[in-house]
Amino acid sequence: MNILLMTPVEIYKRWPVRSDFLSFVINCPSVTLPQLAATLPGHKCEILDGYVTELSLREYKRKIKKFDVVCISIPAPHIALNAELNIKLIKKLAPHIKIIVGGHHATIYHTKWIEKNADFVIRKEGEIVLPELINAIENNSSYSRIRGITYSKDGKIKINPDRDLIKNLDELPLPRWDLINLKNYNLLFSKRGLSGALETSRGCINKCSFCLSNHFWNFTQRFKSARRVIEEIRHLQERGIKKFFVVDDNYGLNVKRDREIYRLMIQEKIDVAWGSFMRADYVVNNPGLMKLASKSGYEMSLIGFESCLLYTSPSPRD
Repeated sequence: MNILLMTPVEIYKRWPVRSDFLSFVINCPSVTLPQLAATLPGHKCEILDGYVTELSLREYKRKIKKFDVVCISIPAPHIALNAELNIKLIKKLAPHIKIIVGGHHATIYHTKWIEKNADFVIRKEGEIVLPELINAIENNSSYSRIRGITYSKDGKIKINPDRDLIKNLDELPLPRWDLINLKNYNLLFSKRGLSGALETSRGCINKCSFCLSNHFWNFTQRFKSARRVIEEIRHLQERGIKKFFVVDDNYGLNVKRDREIYRLMIQEKIDVAWGSFMRADYVVNNPGLMKLASKSGYEMSLIGFESCLLYTSPSPRD
């Protein structure tokens, strides 16, 4: 099947693409789309990042018609309107195309997105669910036993049981970075060259009242091993990537693992520049670890100074 994985194209433009400061500083690709594409080896996949792709509406209309399935990532409210407009346009141009949506926003409002004419919502993680769903679509078989999806049947919304979170993240296939035009991104680090993104863990155990990531991951956090992280960094380097941003929601909870990652990067002479989101107490509690991180190529910490002591558990010490 021909499958498009995308972030919504900006049909409604309230502001120029990448105009806000955060997008300017963290100008890196999504890990989600190449990770999901890697789970579909028997299909022809393309990735379209609506944040950065210069595509006219006419070109978009012409392009979209060739696909059998369109998967739209909806991680946050600020792209919900454009996601809805994309769904309406796709259904108008090619009603046969099956539309699958996923991400934080889609998961929280899963029934609403079915009402907005999405065919399926994948709730929470998609790496196991998506191949099963694509297989069912291709073979026109029942969706009733696919855990973790919401869909419509005979005019009624069906909510299948939740699926357990993936236990071992090391078993995931390496992301399909070959499907991304990396020239569209440029992290503001010292090195010149292509920019990428890296996921080293999933989830967050903290209870900040302003954030839904903890709810999305059931207040759990799972970690890739240090060796798997090194493997993914090497995989990025093979694509010519010289700098990357770690996209973890709660980077720094596993101090022992972090130290091993930095040690291996230095030992194996991995020449990259990198940064991440980070808690203030992680930096304060672990000065020795931060020096080691700097030696490994660490250049940027984006720290949110919220009410950490009120809403979260303390960060571990070195």
